[in-house]
Amino acid sequence: MARRRRRRNKDYYEELPQFRLSPGTKRGILVVVFFVLALLTFLAFFEQAGSLGKIVAQIMRLLLGWAAVVSPLIFLGMGVALILAGRPTSPAGGKREGEEPPTSNLRVYIGGVLLTLALTGVLHVIAMRGSPESAFDLVKSETGGGYFGALVAFPLFALVDFWASAVILVALLRVSLVVLFNLDL
Repeated sequence: MARRRRRRNKDYYEELPQFRLSPGTKRGILVVVFFVLALLTFLAFFEQAGSLGKIVAQIMRLLLGWAAVVSPLIFLGMGVALILAGRPTSPAGGKREGEEPPTSNLRVYIGGVLLTLALTGVLHVIAMRGSPESAFDLVKSETGGGYFGALVAFPLFALVDFWASAVILVALLRVSLVVLFNLDL
């Protein structure tokens, strides 16, 4: 015969304090994180960030290739975009009374990912222009757009030729900036 479990009274357990942050506070923390990443990657490329900096620089070169040089600008752009995303504005440019800032930063993250993929893709298409089959060999030599660039450029280059790939990726680069900074064209 099965034993019946005794249910404990809800009052028996002490409730843990809840740690809730407002969307503005969360955004502020992320802004600081992106600015620190920008500074850390900048210092890493000048070998001023110690052993952690060497690891960060190596990872960035493998993932981004030549675009690793502008990775501090990408992180800085993400931080600025998050700051701009938290400011409620009317179409005329002024603040509306009682308007809450948007709680989702998804637009900023999608824009940042698209920017990174488009930039590394363009660099990798340029690097592998002569021999498309060398896409992943370029990653090992830390040229082109790194692993991200190879993952974008290799399939695109297989579908269309160099110029069409370049046009598509430059258009994606422009779209990513529009999405990242919520620009009107």
